[in-house]
Amino acid sequence: MRARAARGTMPFVPLIDTHAPAYEVTNTYVVVIDAEPGTVVAGVNRLDLGTKPAPVRLPGGDAHERVHELTWRVDGCLSRIRAIWDVRVEGDGEGGTILSTTTRFVATDDVARERLLGAWGEIGRATRKLAKAALDAVKRYAEELEGPVARSTPLPFPLAA
Repeated sequence: MRARAARGTMPFVPLIDTHAPAYEVTNTYVVVIDAEPGTVVAGVNRLDLGTKPAPVRLPGGDAHERVHELTWRVDGCLSRIRAIWDVRVEGDGEGGTILSTTTRFVATDDVARERLLGAWGEIGRATRKLAKAALDAVKRYAEELEGPVARSTPLPFPLAA
C-alpha cells in the first residue's frame, strides 16, 4: 500500500480516485481477514475472474493496491460505460488484514448515463455479488487454505455462489 501521508502533509489519496474521480454510481465491499497481509496479497494475486474481455490493470499501485477497468460500448454507438474497481489490502495493526474493493461506474455521455442508471438495480446487484464472491474466496484462501498445497493450486472463484 502506498504510505499514508504524515499529519500536516498531503492527505492519502486512494488510487481509484486518480482513475475515477467523478462517477455516476459506486459500491464498496469490505472483509476483515484473520491472516497477515502478505498471505492475503497472495490470494488476491491468484484470483482469476476469467472474464471476457479481460479487465485492464490501470497504471500505478502495487501489490497492496491495484485498479482495473472494463469498458462497454452502449448499443454500438460512441457512448461508453466504464467500470473501474480497486482492490486494497491493509494491515489492521493486530496481525490481521482489511481487504476491500470499490467499484465505480462512469458514463461517457448522457446516453450512457441514462442506460447505466436505468439498469443500476441489476448492475448494482451483480457487482455486489461478484465483489462478495471474490473477496470471500480470498478470505477462505488466507484463513483456511494457507499452506504449500494451496499455494500451488488455482484459487476458485465461485460465480454461482
